[in-house]
Amino acid sequence: MTVLITAGGTVESIDRVRGITNFATGRLGSLLADRFALAGHRVLYVHGRQAALPQTPGIEAHAISSVRSLQEKLRALCNENTVDWVLHSMAVSDYAVEYVTDAQGNILTGEKISSAHEKLLVHLRQTPKVIAEIQQIAPQAKLIGFKLRSGVTRDELLAAAQTLLQSNRCTYVLANLLEETDADRHHAWLVEEGGVLAEYQTKAEIAEGIVQLCQTFCSA
Repeated sequence: MTVLITAGGTVESIDRVRGITNFATGRLGSLLADRFALAGHRVLYVHGRQAALPQTPGIEAHAISSVRSLQEKLRALCNENTVDWVLHSMAVSDYAVEYVTDAQGNILTGEKISSAHEKLLVHLRQTPKVIAEIQQIAPQAKLIGFKLRSGVTRDELLAAAQTLLQSNRCTYVLANLLEETDADRHHAWLVEEGGVLAEYQTKAEIAEGIVQLCQTFCSA
């Protein structure tokens, strides 16, 4: 199998030296990449620049920065390769910088905005939903989406995962709560259409379970 995994977070530039990002580490994505590679599969690993990197030799790593660069990289890889599975675990920025103004409303430009300004106003625009494009650029691939929520109940989380699955034609969605995710614990549910297929407690369990599931799916 050829497996494409996205991991980490994107960065949207304010100027050439500053940006807006998120706290995604890419640890789960890198672990998934290692497990697939160790099982003998080809892995294309698309990652944010601060993301954890897999350690298994032979994994093809591709660094991206912004949402636009992610879109371009995914299109290129899916045009050049027949991808069997896409695991889209990357935390993609919901907003990009439209422009920046000072307190008086003057638009600021330049490679580095001066730090002499007491206040800056950063105007944002919504970014495209990358997951919605995956089945268009890789129609033969099976897609696993990832849904992270905070401050909701389990039932609300699972309902959101079902919505993500159906609206983006995912085969599965891995759903988890921020409050139940840290360095040692990663409580998650693997959702298929109509219900929960599996429940996991750690990143290692998730990686092993998803690799086995994808292999079984493709051999069925």
